[in-house]
Amino acid sequence: MEIDPAVEYGADIGLLDHIFENLFRNAVAHQTPVTVAVGALEGRSGFYVADDGTGIPREKAGDVLEYGYSTARGGTGVDLTIVSEFVEAHGWKLAISNTEGGGAKSEIYTK
Repeated sequence: MEIDPAVEYGADIGLLDHIFENLFRNAVAHQTPVTVAVGALEGRSGFYVADDGTGIPREKAGDVLEYGYSTARGGTGVDLTIVSEFVEAHGWKLAISNTEGGGAKSEIYTK
């Protein structure tokens, strides 16, 4: 895992812990081994969590935040729903897409 130590935001530590835990678990559930990177958004206030896994199929992009939706074998479909709810609890915004390399990327805008 790669972590940018310069990233710092005021947040409820318990909720932030769950945000990262669920994003990391979601990345590992879809491919192992997988590399996860965390860093600051360029030109925006916020941070991202990105992986080099298989990414989100374009036709499924609108479904990934739905409670109970999962493409992982044995998945519960709650990780990204929880992330979305905890991000919103901070008054932040969440955008989920794929990286240029094809892995999943969650961008969290803090302002």
